[in-house]
Amino acid sequence: MNGNTTVLYEGKPVGTPDAGAFWRVVEDHRVDVLFTAPTALRAIKREDPDARRIAHYDLRSLRTLFLADAGPVAAFKCAVVRALARCCAA
Repeated sequence: MNGNTTVLYEGKPVGTPDAGAFWRVVEDHRVDVLFTAPTALRAIKREDPDARRIAHYDLRSLRTLFLADAGPVAAFKCAVVRALARCCAA
């Protein structure tokens, strides 16, 4: 898209093998923009309610997180953003 490299992750973000699957893709491919749906964050939240798993990955490449219609996961989105800020500040 637009001459940019695009990484498409299809599948559930948990149990493959764990709730860190999204963050592992970001780290491994140095993703700088992530667009996801609330459903994915809800699935991650069930297994990692405090978004602590994020700290296990180098996510400094991630500049922007787009979340389609946060709705009921808005509080968890805030926890993810805070965790990203902590791990990406280094």
